[in-house]
Amino acid sequence: MNTLEITGPSDGRSLVFVHGAGANLGMWHPQVERLSGQFRCIAIDLPGHGVARASRFTLEAGVEAVRRAIDEHAGGAATVVGLSLGAYVGIATAAAHPERVSALVSSGAGVEFQGLTAWVNRFQGLVMPLAGPLLNRMAAKSLARIAPPGTEEALEKRGNLSLKGAGQALRDLAGRDFRSLLLQYHGPVLALMGVRDKHNVAALPTMIEGMANVEVEIIQDGGHSCSLSQPDAFSDAIRVFVGQRN
Repeated sequence: MNTLEITGPSDGRSLVFVHGAGANLGMWHPQVERLSGQFRCIAIDLPGHGVARASRFTLEAGVEAVRRAIDEHAGGAATVVGLSLGAYVGIATAAAHPERVSALVSSGAGVEFQGLTAWVNRFQGLVMPLAGPLLNRMAAKSLARIAPPGTEEALEKRGNLSLKGAGQALRDLAGRDFRSLLLQYHGPVLALMGVRDKHNVAALPTMIEGMANVEVEIIQDGGHSCSLSQPDAFSDAIRVFVGQRN
């Protein structure tokens, strides 16, 4: 099975969607459903996730997966849309390949993984795969509460959740300096946050301090996974942000 899915007009502006830790490209079902009439929507499975779960996740491998999707399916430039892990991968991609990232939508990525947070990440990354069955049940219940119709089926089609991949991602991101990476990118950035994603919202001002190219939008009633809980607001924010760049 292909590690990406493409929907929408071939001549539309390209959006590359990058999912969160443990998920797969199926989590973008609500956005693809809402945006593929106007945009070329390219959703990818990161290494360690979805149908690519046999490979190991590293940030560098994630960046390479996004770069390959842009070069092979988006004509060499695209808006990258990432949530959580996907947002950090998007930031790293924008730093490494700024000419390929025409704009960046970063959601749920305000916290830096340094100091004590880095150690917590490493510990969680080790424990998470060991607690697989319990965490899978908890995640499934949480998903069922907020996911729009069709999302659970889309995730299941790609192999459902991957706690092994999530653990790899948590360990790999520990100690990374994402503010320094974001500073290297001078294209337009939309920091799109759910108001209840308190840790990331609180940390965001430090992450983007002094960056005139970043605009912030806070989605009311949304949490960390605001693309699922508030799919209309999330999709509309992307549509407006990209539409401003004709």
